[in-house]
Amino acid sequence: MDGVLATMQPADVERVIMINLTGTLLLTRLAVRLMLVRSRGNVISISSIIGLRGYAGLAAYSATKAGLDGMTRGLARELGPRNIRVNSIAPGYLETDMSHGLDMAQRDQIVRRTPLGRLGVPSDVVGAVHFLLSPDSAFITGQVLVIDGGITC
Repeated sequence: MDGVLATMQPADVERVIMINLTGTLLLTRLAVRLMLVRSRGNVISISSIIGLRGYAGLAAYSATKAGLDGMTRGLARELGPRNIRVNSIAPGYLETDMSHGLDMAQRDQIVRRTPLGRLGVPSDVVGAVHFLLSPDSAFITGQVLVIDGGITC
């Protein structure tokens, strides 16, 4: 949901918060309860580079994604002693339904500013999820892994 915050309807602000932040918090709460019983687990949230950088017209969306990264750091400290790791992945611009709303000039500008010269695809994120779920990442928690083709560097 995008739009200048000053002109957004309160219901639209509430909706983006409910979907992106509250929904994730509540689902994570349920999943973590099962992990606590087992004394092991792995939580991976999908945030966004927009939560790290902020962009004009995306303040509400940015706030929700930054909130997920804060949740990640807090839960990592809270759950680490119980052998539960918590990380977040912050994708950049991907070829998804969200990016199909961009006009050609916007897409071209993003591609020009991205060192790898393209939008990402969902499979670019899948490998990171697999890594964070694997034993190879057993000592990684509380981190936000940026997958954005270099646009935020």
